[in-house]
Amino acid sequence: MVRAILLEETAGSSDSVTKLECNLDDMTGEALAYACEKLLEAGALDVWTTPIQMKKGRPGQMLSVLIRPQQEAAVTEMLFRHTSTIGVRVSHHNRHVMDRVETTVKTAYGSVPAKESRYGETCKIKPEFDAIRKLADEKNVSVTQILDSAYTDPRT
Repeated sequence: MVRAILLEETAGSSDSVTKLECNLDDMTGEALAYACEKLLEAGALDVWTTPIQMKKGRPGQMLSVLIRPQQEAAVTEMLFRHTSTIGVRVSHHNRHVMDRVETTVKTAYGSVPAKESRYGETCKIKPEFDAIRKLADEKNVSVTQILDSAYTDPRT
């Protein structure tokens, strides 16, 4: 008996990321926004907050930071410096990511830069919003009008 397995290469890639999290109930919104900004400037892949309820019914925020594993020590130190936390949770995750390339999308109002993302047979094309906004101002039309006219395959 012979067993064969046919493997097909898939576009896209996989990597490992680290998620750092802390709960905060004693920071102002402005200070938290500043901390998020500093984390992104330092190279965090993503930063977000989630409203939570803490001990004694206090409202709070869970701050989550997605980073590359080698950034763990530096970003943990930033969390202690820029937030009121006294503890940081660490979890490691594997993820699949779409391959991304820059492209151009033609709209009825002009061309705009876009990102084309692929994974296997799935392809997504998303125009850059800042360029859409600028074009809308220049042409005195709504962002929606430009976006609606951009949903065509830019390769045709």
